[in-house]
Amino acid sequence: MFILVRFRKIFLAILSGILFVLIFPSFNYSSLAWISLVPLLIAIENKNSITAFCLGFLTGVIAYAGILYWLGEALIKYGQLPGIVSYLILLALVFYLALYVGFFCLLQRFFVLHISSWILHVLFGGFLWVFLELCRTYFLSGFPWALLGYSQWKNTFLIQIAEFTGCYGVSFLIVMGNITFRKMIVPQWQGKKLRKKVKILVFAVIVLSICYGYGYFVINQAEKNDKNAQSSLKTVVLQGNIPQKMKWDSAYKLQIMTIYEKLVKEVKPLNPRLIVWPEAALPGYTKYDRDLNCWLETIIKQSECNHIIGGPDVEYSKNNFEKEKYYNSAFLFSSDGKILNQHNKIHLVPFGETVPLKCLFSKVFNVLNEIGDFDKGKELNILKLPTANTGTIICFEVIFPCLVRHFVKGGARIMINITNDAWFGKTSAPEQHFSTCVFRAVENRVSIVRAANTGVSGFVDAFGRVKKSTPLFVEGWLYDDVYLSEKKSFYTKYGDVFAYGCSILVVILMAVAKKETKKKKGNKYFCKNRVKRC
Repeated sequence: MFILVRFRKIFLAILSGILFVLIFPSFNYSSLAWISLVPLLIAIENKNSITAFCLGFLTGVIAYAGILYWLGEALIKYGQLPGIVSYLILLALVFYLALYVGFFCLLQRFFVLHISSWILHVLFGGFLWVFLELCRTYFLSGFPWALLGYSQWKNTFLIQIAEFTGCYGVSFLIVMGNITFRKMIVPQWQGKKLRKKVKILVFAVIVLSICYGYGYFVINQAEKNDKNAQSSLKTVVLQGNIPQKMKWDSAYKLQIMTIYEKLVKEVKPLNPRLIVWPEAALPGYTKYDRDLNCWLETIIKQSECNHIIGGPDVEYSKNNFEKEKYYNSAFLFSSDGKILNQHNKIHLVPFGETVPLKCLFSKVFNVLNEIGDFDKGKELNILKLPTANTGTIICFEVIFPCLVRHFVKGGARIMINITNDAWFGKTSAPEQHFSTCVFRAVENRVSIVRAANTGVSGFVDAFGRVKKSTPLFVEGWLYDDVYLSEKKSFYTKYGDVFAYGCSILVVILMAVAKKETKKKKGNKYFCKNRVKRC
C-alpha cells in the first residue's frame, strides 16, 4: 500500500510536467494551464518539505525537458559538440530550471502548514511563483524562457493586464486559478469548509472577471480606434530563408545577395517607408567590404526607403595591433544607401554568442556562431527614421521585458525584432520565441515588427494581436501599415513594480509563517511541561 501511494504521488508530479509541455507552443493547449499545477499540488499535500521539493523538481525536469528538447539538437548540429556533451548541457539547464519548481513546492507547502488564512493560501502561491520567475529573469544572466504567463499568448482578452503587471501578472492569475481549483475538488462540502470554499471561489471569479472585463473593454476600444488611426508606418519584413550552413560560407555569398535583391525588388511597388531584414542577413562586414557596400547602396536607392538590416560589425583599434571587437548589429540605412546609425546587441546568448566565465569554459566550449565570440554592446541606440523613432532588439533580447521597456521609455514608437531562428530547425522553439513578442507589445502598448531569417516573421499590434505571420522555412515577405505608439503605458513608466511587490510580500509572509512556527513549537513545549506538572 505504501509503495502504491508513493507511486501515485510520483505519477501526479509527472502528469503536471506533461501538462506544462502541452500548454506551450507548438501544442498551445493554453486552457490546460489552469489545471496544470493541480496534480502537483495534490502530490505535495501531507508531505514534508524535502519530499515536496523533490516532487516539484521532478515536475520541473519533465516540463523543461519537453519544452527545451530542441537545444540538444542545435548544439550537436551547429555547435559541433558530441551528442553526449550536448545533452549534458541540456540536462544541466533543465535541472537548473527545475529547481525553481522545487523551491515553489517547498515554500508553498511550508506556508500552508503554518498559516490558516484561506485568502493567503490562494494569494501566496501566485506571489511566490512570480518571485521565482523574477529571479529566473535576472539570475546568472537570466533565462526567462517559457514563463507560465506566455502560455496565454493567444488569450487576447486576459493578457491585456500585462500593461500594468507584465507577463508576471498572467502567471500570477494562472497559479491562483490552479490553487483555487485544487481547493474546490476537495470532497468536503459541509459547514465551515463549505463557506470557505464558496468564499475562495467567489474571490477567484471576481479577480478573473475584472481582468477579462478590462481586456474586453480595451480590445473593444482598440477596434474602434483602429478605424481612426492616422499615425502609421508602411513596413515590409523580408524572410530570406537562408540555411545556417550557407550564411558564412563565401561560396554562397552571391546567392544570398541575389535572394535579398529579388525580395527588395518585389516589394518596391508597395512603396514602403521601411524594409526590415533579419538578424545577420548581410554575408560580410558592410563597413569594410566594398563590393557588399556598393551592392547595398544600389538596391537601397532603387527601393527609395529606409532599411534596417542585421549584420556583423567589427571594430578595429586605432593602431590596428590590439584585439578587434566583434558585434552582432542592426544597421539603419537611409534611402540613399548610407549608414545613419546602428545598434549593437547588448544581451548576448550564452554559448551561442559568448562564453560566460571564459576562464572556466572557453577551453571546453566554443560558441555556436561561425564568426566566434561577440562583444557586448554598450548602450541602447534608438534608430531614428524621418517619421518615427524605432527600438531594435536582436534575437534573444526580446525575452527580456526590461530591455524592450527601456527602448520605449527612451522614445521608441515602434519596436523591431530581428532574429535568425535557423538554429532551431523545425521545432517548437521559433513559435515559443515569437510568443514573447505578444507580451512585449502589450506591456509597452507598442507595435512589434519581426523579421526572422527562417520564420516566424510577422506583425504584432500594441494589443498583442498577431496581424500577419509567416510559416517556417519559407522565402518571402510581409507588408503592413504599422501604427505608431502615442502614449507610454504604466509598465513602460514604472516597470516590474508588480513583480517586485509580489517578492516583498513573499518575504513578509514567509517571516509571518516562520513566526507562527516558533509560536506553535513554544505552545507544544508549554503543554508538555504542563502535563508533567499535572
